[in-house]
Amino acid sequence: MVEHMSKRHQELGPVYKENILPGIADVTVSCCSPADTEAMLRCDGKYPVRPQLGPLESIRKELKLYKGISEASGEEWYKVRSVVNNHFLRNRSVWSYGEKHLKVSRDFMEYIAKNLDSNNEVPDFENALKYWSLEAAGVFSLDTRLGLFDDEVNETSLELIKAMDLFFENLCKLVFGVQFWKTFETFTYKDLKNCQKEIYNAVSLHRQAVQHSSNGKETNQLQSFLNSSLLTDKYGDGRLSIWWNRNHSNEFNFSFVSPCNTP
Repeated sequence: MVEHMSKRHQELGPVYKENILPGIADVTVSCCSPADTEAMLRCDGKYPVRPQLGPLESIRKELKLYKGISEASGEEWYKVRSVVNNHFLRNRSVWSYGEKHLKVSRDFMEYIAKNLDSNNEVPDFENALKYWSLEAAGVFSLDTRLGLFDDEVNETSLELIKAMDLFFENLCKLVFGVQFWKTFETFTYKDLKNCQKEIYNAVSLHRQAVQHSSNGKETNQLQSFLNSSLLTDKYGDGRLSIWWNRNHSNEFNFSFVSPCNTP
């Protein structure tokens, strides 16, 4: 997806409009100018209009999953963002995980040292970065270590990474390709839907473990947040579920796939 967008911007300039298949594909306007992007975002106001990714919106609707921050718009986005900010954008929350993040980084360095080849390089460094970023996101988003640097990696964690890789690959094909999925369920659309199920189920298991790990003892900030009265449960399987998207710089975003509404 990154390579495609970079190539288009090099060919067409910082701001361009595309209507590749009139009547079939959506009309899009793309911008790679930081100044223009800043001006646009600052004009959004309190309730920004945020265009959704069609295939992702359709699949989450089918699966009865909340669309999450990435797909929400307007007042709905503002309500979810307001709840999320209480935990994820406070300095106190960030610094409270400092020691655990330091441990993740040390484990990452040890992993690199153990996997150097004859050229003193890590053969699949991108995959190593993927492990590091997922472990770091797991600590902050779920207060959980996924064991990706262990000698024997948990099968659930490996399946989660595989599902996220396929998720972006299939999403890119559906968004930038001919949108046959709007007429019938294509193989790529089915694969994307299966990836969404696997990601949701895997992360929900970790979320449930965090919510119930206190057993009446003192709770940490994440446990308090997950069990907050600010969150509601529409689907009956717990108040909140978090799922990750690996973005183009091998870091992670988190979105909420069960409803979060301020009262």
